[in-house]
Amino acid sequence: MNSRHKNPGKDHLPKPPPQLETEDRGVGLTDDQRVSRETAKAQQGPRVLPGPADLERQKKP
Repeated sequence: MNSRHKNPGKDHLPKPPPQLETEDRGVGLTDDQRVSRETAKAQQGPRVLPGPADLERQKKP
């Protein structure tokens, strides 16, 4: 028996891809929340206020 090949019949097979998680973790929007956002009027502007570093970066020369 060759010491390099412990199981030569399976060495050439590719490894299966990692299993994806399919369970619902309860994060994100519910269907009702999603629909209410779709029918709401369009919002303008950022969702958060810029911080000090953002204000420095946005200064015009």
